[in-house]
Amino acid sequence: VNEVVARGIYDATTLSAIDTDLATVNIKNGITIFGFVGSANVHDISDATAVAAEVIDGETFYAVSGGIRTGTMPTVALDPAANDYPTGYHAGAASLTAIDAHLAAGNIKDGVEIFGVTGTLVEGVDVSDANALVEEVKTGRTFYSVAAPRKTGTMPIVALDPAANDYPAGYHAGAASLTAIDAQLVTGSIKFGVTIFGVAGHTNVRDSSDANATATRVRSGYTFYAGGGARKTGTLATRTLSPANDTVAAGYYA
Repeated sequence: VNEVVARGIYDATTLSAIDTDLATVNIKNGITIFGFVGSANVHDISDATAVAAEVIDGETFYAVSGGIRTGTMPTVALDPAANDYPTGYHAGAASLTAIDAHLAAGNIKDGVEIFGVTGTLVEGVDVSDANALVEEVKTGRTFYSVAAPRKTGTMPIVALDPAANDYPAGYHAGAASLTAIDAQLVTGSIKFGVTIFGVAGHTNVRDSSDANATATRVRSGYTFYAGGGARKTGTLATRTLSPANDTVAAGYYA
């Protein structure tokens, strides 16, 4: 019942016989206590982040701390009679058309695509006031402009390459940041005093080419940067004065 082991002689037995709580089902996964390997089902739940609103209603779980919890996320569905997009768990379906049969090509204007359904309904529209050219429209997309018939865009889909300095013309899908494209675009990669695409250089990143120390001028065993290039190691010997003579050799004296 406690962790104190009194001095003395004991008959042979097992620790689990003394404390029946010493069992796999009571030990955290990845931990072994006196030969009992922790259960795959027992975890420190503090690293889980879900709250009740993020778990489907009625489903139980453990997260953050404390005992078992029950989800409150509502089960919802699209309503073919409304344009609402409710928050919650959607069971899904084979397609949106399975929810609303009116989502069909014959009900959508020609050249328009709604949720993957391209319209075929033709109506008289004067497109002469539109001026887009095929090279100005994303490749594969169709449109009307200047004059009939329907046209297909040829603008290429491109992206920045983290291994190149090229900035190609075309459609860029974008990203949260340039660092999301090239993970090296961070403070620790940029020289102090320089800002590249909004990322300022780190105070510890320096161009050492203006420093003039050489290995013979730096205490032995200590590393430094100077004169450009890789990190260097000092070779300046550590010395002490000798009471036996008046010679003072070159080097470092403590």
